[in-house]
Amino acid sequence: MALPLIDLAKEIKAWMSAVYGRQVRAATVDALTKIQSQMNAAIEFIDGKGTEIDNTIQEVNNVKAEAEQAVTDAQGHASAAAGSASAAAESASDADDSVMEAESWAHGDTGVREGENTDNSKFWSQQSKIQAESAANSASLAEQYSDIVAPGFYLDIDSGALYIKEGVGVDFALDEDTAALYWQIAI
Repeated sequence: MALPLIDLAKEIKAWMSAVYGRQVRAATVDALTKIQSQMNAAIEFIDGKGTEIDNTIQEVNNVKAEAEQAVTDAQGHASAAAGSASAAAESASDADDSVMEAESWAHGDTGVREGENTDNSKFWSQQSKIQAESAANSASLAEQYSDIVAPGFYLDIDSGALYIKEGVGVDFALDEDTAALYWQIAI
């Protein structure tokens, strides 16, 4: 809203044509009243604009504070994201190291650790095969020997006869040099 210009043409004309003091006074009062009225309207207008400006300043300050908070939040998020990215990169590096170490232990030839050039998978597979074969041999012997009963003897003192009371799957051998009698598993 624009303020109208003060038009005192009528009052000035009345003042200039005044002959008597009363007429001059009336023209002066009319002009001053018109000026006062226009000045009051201008002051109210300016005061209203000042209030609008104060409100706008407050809104701008609020927006500024929100923007500053958004910047602070964004910086915090950026910092957290950078930390997460760093942690992710470190985890990826650790995972790569773990893969290399696993490969080193499994097959060797990675340069990750000293003495790694033994193919551990193959080595332990061979050890397992050897142990399995040994276990199979032991089981086979155990099966063969399961029917063997160690001999038990009875000496008849009156006749001097030696009798076998029990024994299955055994043979006897006589050492001719010492006259010792031995028993052994029959083959």
